[in-house]
Amino acid sequence: MKHIIIRNKNNGLTIHEGYYNSDKDCIEDAVAQNIDLSHADLSYKNLSCANIDTAQLFCADLRHCNLSNANISESHLDNANMEDTNLVGACLAETSLKNASMINASFGATDMTYATIDACKFNTLSALHLDFSTVKSMQGCAFYTIEKDIHVFSAPPITISGLPQGNIYIIDNKALLGHTRFIEIAQNEWSQQALLLSILQKQNSKI
Repeated sequence: MKHIIIRNKNNGLTIHEGYYNSDKDCIEDAVAQNIDLSHADLSYKNLSCANIDTAQLFCADLRHCNLSNANISESHLDNANMEDTNLVGACLAETSLKNASMINASFGATDMTYATIDACKFNTLSALHLDFSTVKSMQGCAFYTIEKDIHVFSAPPITISGLPQGNIYIIDNKALLGHTRFIEIAQNEWSQQALLLSILQKQNSKI
C-alpha cells in the first residue's frame, strides 16, 4: 500500500489522504465517506472501473484521467475539466455536467441517461455518437471542429452513416462531413424530407 493524497487543484491543500493500493481505492473511499471532492486534482489518475456514484466533483481537474467503465452516476461534475479523459463505458446517468469541458475526451457505450449537460464542450467525433436523446437537458452545448469552427447545439445531433465519404453529422442547421462543413441548411428547410434531399444532392455532386 502507498500513501495517496488528493489535493485541491487551486491551493494544494489536502482534501483526502490515506494508505491504499491504488488511486481507485482512494477515491472510492473518499466518496463512501461523503467527502466533498470539489476542485480536486485527479488529473492523470487511473480510475478505471471506479464505483464513485454520488461523487461531489464540482470544478474537479480530471484531465487525462482514465474513467473507462467507471460508475459516476448521480454525481456533480459541473465545471469539471474532463479534457483528454477516457469515458469509454463510463456511466454518467443522472449526473450534472453543466459547463464541463470534454475536449479530446473519448466516448463509446458511455451512458448519459438523464444527465444534465448544458454548455458542455466537445470536439471528438465519438462524442457525436452519444445517445443525446436520453439526457435531461443539453442547452447550449458546443462542438469544436479542427477547422476551429464552433457549432452550438441544444438538440441531439443526427448521424448518417454508410456513405462513401464517411459519416455525416447534423448539428442544428449544419451538416458536417467529419470535422468539415458539408452543407448549411436554411432554417425554413428544417424538415426531415428537405434535410435528406439537401444532403443527397450535395453527396451526389461529390461522386
